[in-house]
Amino acid sequence: MKQYVYFLRDHSISMRGYHDTAMNDFNKVLEATIEGSVDNRIDTVVNVFEFSEPRSLKHVVIDKSVTSVKNLSIYDCYGGATALYSAILAALKHA
Repeated sequence: MKQYVYFLRDHSISMRGYHDTAMNDFNKVLEATIEGSVDNRIDTVVNVFEFSEPRSLKHVVIDKSVTSVKNLSIYDCYGGATALYSAILAALKHA
């Protein structure tokens, strides 16, 4: 069995006060996904998109095995408006 997991991370300026929480939450969900994938022998493929505005949408992890995705140690918030819809559309186009 194979499953695909997509993460959309908001790096807009509005996340500045929440960057540690966002980083910790991402790391916890990633660790749980790795554990579930290994324990249940599921081939899990991960994609990660970072966004802060439509022009700065970045596909930072592309079709990697969940066990090769690294935890975050820093969570930069580099400005721009929150481009959630653009990130969702990009993830759906990739799926």
